[in-house]
Formats: sequence, C-alpha cells, structure tokens
Amino acid sequence: MNTEQYQNRCRDCQLKGATLVYRRFLRALLPARCPGCGGAAEDGFCDGCRDDFERVELPCAGCGRARPVTACPRVDSGWHIAGVVAPFSYTEPLQGYVQSLKFAGRRSLGWALGTLLASQVASSPTRRDVNAIVAVPLHRQRFIARGYN
Repeated sequence: MNTEQYQNRCRDCQLKGATLVYRRFLRALLPARCPGCGGAAEDGFCDGCRDDFERVELPCAGCGRARPVTACPRVDSGWHIAGVVAPFSYTEPLQGYVQSLKFAGRRSLGWALGTLLASQVASSPTRRDVNAIVAVPLHRQRFIARGYN
C-alpha cells in the first residue's frame, strides 16, 4: 500500500467514525420510533409490536420450522449446514414489514428487523451454535432493481 492509499484509507476511517458519532448524537436528540405504531422504541420495534410477531415454538433443530415437521428440507435436500435458527413465522405483521423493506423501498425497516433478529438469536438456547447470520443472495437483476441485497 503506498502513502496516498494509506492516507485515503485513514480519511475513510475518520469519516466512518464521524458518521457513527453523528448517528449516536441524532439518536440521543431524536429518539427512535417504532415502525409499527410510531411509539417510542429503544431497539427497533416497541414491546407491543414485537409481541405481535408469531414466534416459532419448539423449532426443528435442522430447518428451524415449527414442529412437527413432516419433511425437514435439511435432511431431504442435503443442506450443508448444521442447523437453522428462525425465531418467527413468516406471517403478518412480520411478512408485511419484510415485503415493505424489500419491495417498497422502506430501508429504515432493515435496522428494526435486524435488531429484532439479533435480539432473538442472542436469547436463543442455541445461540452458542450460531456462527453467522446469512442473507439469501439475490439474483443479479433483482439486486440491480432493488439497489441492495
């Protein structure tokens, strides 16, 4: 790495640090609002809206689906993963939020949904087994249309 590349890299780090400080300042000044009801929310969704999401009770350790699972796709398809953690069923209102994020350009929902997922995985009994949270990759044309994965 030459001197100019190093200096540019340092400037990028400084800008990222300044942006982080700026974001923290804005969060302190303007408290976050729940995307569901508009009420105050510390981490994404408020407790009331978070309670509206249907949780997967007794999930299959292989695929994450609610038990009883008639056919586990991990076993049937030969997935090369140890297991899946899926804390919520893909039903309303969660389905609507995910679709608004994906298809209606409501990118602000990404933070709320990510925070929701992270808190559920962190409190999961299998949290020690979680090595990564992985998004399903988009097809190139969808990526171009949406602008992000």
